[in-house]
Amino acid sequence: MKEIRGKALADKDYQYHTPLYKALLEQVVPLRTSFRLEKDISAKKQMAKQEFDAWNSYLEHRKQEISELTISTEDDSATPYSEAGHLYSHHIPAGTLQTLKEYFDRFKVSCFSNY
Repeated sequence: MKEIRGKALADKDYQYHTPLYKALLEQVVPLRTSFRLEKDISAKKQMAKQEFDAWNSYLEHRKQEISELTISTEDDSATPYSEAGHLYSHHIPAGTLQTLKEYFDRFKVSCFSNY
């Protein structure tokens, strides 16, 4: 993914889905590069904690941002996102859900059978 690998950071015109995500990547991408080069285990632990804290902060801020969103409908009425669940209700038939679970379980076994 262009964003995670830091390639998007070099492109000044790249449009992120939220400025919070760009700020997160500006913290995380350099940490990951340094982490790979670091030999000292305590320094690696510190970098891992910094990345974890950055992701956790992003999630908390994004959750707050989303809770303040409103959804506009065709009749131009605005509904708070937290109350708009009826607009986005989904139903997955039991058979489809079972098939998805079977595919996932097969994929999981094939990916992790070498470990």
